[in-house]
Amino acid sequence: MQRRRALVFVLVFVFSSMLALSGRVQISEASGLIIYIRANGSIDPPVAPISNLNNSIYALMDDINGSLVVERDNIIIGGGNYTLMGSGTGIGMDVTTRVNVTLQYVGFRGFSVAIYMSFSSSCYILNNTITDSGGIELFHDSNNNIIVGNVLTNCSMGISMSECSNNRLRDNRLVNNFYAFGASGVTLDHNIHDIDTSNTIDGKPIYYLINRSNLEINPNTFPDIGYLGIINSTNIIISNLTILRQGLGLQVSYTEGSKIENVTISDTDECIDLYGSANNTIAGNNLTNCMFGLGLINSTQNNVTSNVISGAVVAAIALRNSTGNRITESLVSNCGRCLDLMDSSGNVIEHNNFVSYSEIYIQNSANAWDNGIEGNYWANYTGVDSNEDGIGDIPYSLDVNNSDRYPLMSMFHSFVIVPPYSGNEAQFVSVISNSTVSGLGLYFWLSSPKEYLQPGQAYVMFFATGENGTVGFCRLTMPRTVLNGTQYVVLVDMKPVNVTELPIPLSSNVCMYFAYDHSSHEVIIPIKENPAVFVPLMMAVALAILVKKKTPSGWRLAR
Repeated sequence: MQRRRALVFVLVFVFSSMLALSGRVQISEASGLIIYIRANGSIDPPVAPISNLNNSIYALMDDINGSLVVERDNIIIGGGNYTLMGSGTGIGMDVTTRVNVTLQYVGFRGFSVAIYMSFSSSCYILNNTITDSGGIELFHDSNNNIIVGNVLTNCSMGISMSECSNNRLRDNRLVNNFYAFGASGVTLDHNIHDIDTSNTIDGKPIYYLINRSNLEINPNTFPDIGYLGIINSTNIIISNLTILRQGLGLQVSYTEGSKIENVTISDTDECIDLYGSANNTIAGNNLTNCMFGLGLINSTQNNVTSNVISGAVVAAIALRNSTGNRITESLVSNCGRCLDLMDSSGNVIEHNNFVSYSEIYIQNSANAWDNGIEGNYWANYTGVDSNEDGIGDIPYSLDVNNSDRYPLMSMFHSFVIVPPYSGNEAQFVSVISNSTVSGLGLYFWLSSPKEYLQPGQAYVMFFATGENGTVGFCRLTMPRTVLNGTQYVVLVDMKPVNVTELPIPLSSNVCMYFAYDHSSHEVIIPIKENPAVFVPLMMAVALAILVKKKTPSGWRLAR
């Protein structure tokens, strides 16, 4: 078959050269033409500068200011490196409901889409050049096609495939395109393609990984990634990547037990999409300047936490036919819709910060918006907190089936500390505050004794900053094991403040509320000494005093 196609390609150019020399075809500049290769093999209009050999081999004889619509199967179209030129809109070559069409060595410039295929199969797109245009788009069961050796430069979209399967891509070069590559589909079949690393985006290989397991993907193991798709895989850890200017930033389809952590994605159509995937963790990612930030489609039991999403034109988080997912502790700002939910019930959405008002779209969905104690922070919530517990007095209603019963009065913050007597087990501390909260951690007092702090004593400390002249508050929750007892004091700039311990169902935690006048403050919560660790710490203090310099608030050793 390859030899036959090579021979036919030679015949195309021999044929086009003979026609040009003999003058049998008038070559003229077509202006804004729509040229058809009709089902019977004829060219319409007949004066178009395209040669025809036996209604099966066609060759461009000149540059054409216009587009081409293919209505015939089993043909070869050779461009001879001539170019179809558009005015910035429309389709360069429309190949719809066709079989076995070969398109080779054609140039394209100035179209919304250069090559469009829909419901077409067993076609060949070979060695074409597309510049300053849209790219190659395959839709709707355009299956078993071969796309090889094409060069796409300065295009709005490089190569896009949606709802099609078993296409083979080799040696395609995508250079300086705004959205370089994307492949998507709801079913597993629509995600199966043969795409190897000979395809590149700005010189970096496309990784389209199918049926993989126990794989770590990070800048060390995969130092250059042009595009990353994970299909039908398990136990994949993706971390610390930066992905820019893709149609789909990160594709995860029919994948389980995997993690996406600390990934930065920007200037894409969709940042992260999970199709048909379960029991994955998406945590600590930064998703900006996109159409959609995070999408869950037909996906269940995923943990989405601690992500930052901003500048999503359509929606920050979108769910379609997805259930049993947890969406927590994420920061959403400046998005068209902060949430877009369709046919997605049974999800838990709590402890998120929706810091700038944006629309919430809900259709045929009922979800939990709090954990029975605390909900989410909504920038446009207008309720009050008359009992001073950091929780709004009235629910935040989204629609008749969705309500946040415990809306937060200000932003939610979460921190991890490791007390020395906890067996190095991480403990979680949360703060709801209208102050800017930073630097929360566990420290040891390494200075002279104070009223509430002794040398070697551990304490929790953080900074709280706000506008002068306003009142700040903190609702702080931590395990009682961190305090190492039931008695505690809260110091603001080393002075004790009034603290209200709030009732919460989880008795192993303590929830405290305190207020202060705003400026910049250091908040300290001393921890009761534990004899098992106090003596060794005292010895460390004695040694540290010999070598450390005093800080304004004492001697600290951060853990």
